[in-house]
Amino acid sequence: MKNPGQPIAVMKDVTKSYLKGRNSFQVLKNVNLSIDMGEKIALVGPSGAGKTTLLYLLGLMDIPTSGSYTLLGSNPLALSDSARSRLRGQTIGFVFQNYNLLPHLRTWENVALPLHYSGITRFN
Repeated sequence: MKNPGQPIAVMKDVTKSYLKGRNSFQVLKNVNLSIDMGEKIALVGPSGAGKTTLLYLLGLMDIPTSGSYTLLGSNPLALSDSARSRLRGQTIGFVFQNYNLLPHLRTWENVALPLHYSGITRFN
């Protein structure tokens, strides 16, 4: 892993747009962001400002419309969707606001699911 103070996530000129009908709706425009190892950040702003969209991009759950993103020194956007999912499962942790639990799993199975995605298959 990188040394403290070195960037772990870098976004340059990141833009994210969505199509709504025939119209393009720009949520983020030319975002530049660098997050260093050990750094704590807060995303604040009014509803609709793009905070969740930015977190989804940082967490590899979505890809930008344009711009570049470097995570741990490499370009995750060049990876396949399944490779990005593996990278996300091995390097990024999420606590979702709405829990995102799978209703067909028991509580402990929902809790253990990220371990499964990380390759840990035996639970004691």
